[in-house]
Amino acid sequence: MPLAAAGILGVIGYNLLLYGALAYTSPMNAAIVNSLNPAIIVVLSYALLRERLSKTNIAGFLLSLAGVLFILTDGHIAHVFRVNYPHLANA
Repeated sequence: MPLAAAGILGVIGYNLLLYGALAYTSPMNAAIVNSLNPAIIVVLSYALLRERLSKTNIAGFLLSLAGVLFILTDGHIAHVFRVNYPHLANA
């Protein structure tokens, strides 16, 4: 039962934090963070658990990152580096 409770709280907590963050950033930034979760898991499993990454794993990791950025930016990957804080413009 504790594992089920942790899973439920993890899902609810993650979504509450993600949607709460939309008040402070653009939807594109939130989508990038959301879609980078598998990549973060790969990096953390390598760093913390010392899991081995093959060349195929690394190529898939890089290809998925490029694909996510390409889709979210409509092919304009330089837009990722543009900083936009809409809540500060009204201050």
